Amino acid sequence: HLDLVRVQREHRFWPIACQNLTIALIDFLVVLGWAYLFRGYFEVPIAFLASTLAGFLVSQLLATKRLSIKWNTSVAKRAWGFGSPLVLSGIIILLASQADRVLVGASLGLPMLAVYGAAMTIIATPTSFVSNVILTVLLPILSEAVPDENAFTKRFRYVGIIVTFIAGIIFMPVMFLGKPIIAHAFGPAYSPSLELVWIIGLGQAAALVRIWPNLGALALGETKNLIVSNLPRAAGVVAALLAIRLGFGLIGIAVSFAFGEVVSLLSALW
Repeated sequence: HLDLVRVQREHRFWPIACQNLTIALIDFLVVLGWAYLFRGYFEVPIAFLASTLAGFLVSQLLATKRLSIKWNTSVAKRAWGFGSPLVLSGIIILLASQADRVLVGASLGLPMLAVYGAAMTIIATPTSFVSNVILTVLLPILSEAVPDENAFTKRFRYVGIIVTFIAGIIFMPVMFLGKPIIAHAFGPAYSPSLELVWIIGLGQAAALVRIWPNLGALALGETKNLIVSNLPRAAGVVAALLAIRLGFGLIGIAVSFAFGEVVSLLSALW
């Protein structure tokens, strides 16, 4: 029930927070329980279905409006106009976010992919989590100021300061503590080089700051900015292919994709 999203415009965030926490808790408990009982990987789709069902039930319980389904052509056209760039952008993000792992595995082998995947998992997780929080909390604050250009500009600048500050708080410690954290979490065999941690951290910091201009565009109802800002990430793929060709190894591939994130950030700001 999307009523939980609607009430965010009134600065009521507890319903969507309750739903997200329920989904995360059910997901965690089902994975933990199923893995303990059956020692297999089938818990992943089971947990996905269970947490999705739990999120649906919570949304129904906390909604203040009755759920009904009907067709409205004018609303459908508006939804398609707003949502189609998001779909295309999502496809681009999916391809760009998985291309690094594909190239590392194909060119350097599974052991090196395991090291790179472990490092990327630890370093990129804060970006994903914080991005969702920022979208949930700050998008309604920007959206309500759209009618007043001066107020919107002021809030937009404050959002930029907040996002940049958060990126610094997260990734400065990660650059120094990421290597021991990864080795402790996955084992010494998965310990990355310090250079790899720094390079991935730089790329993820750029990815996090990129939320700022895209958030402003979404508040204004403009979704094409997401495509414009994500297309340059393909430069990282091209650079990575060149790095493989020249024999620069894992560091060369990581630098290439970090370069793609920085170019994407500059594109979003532009």
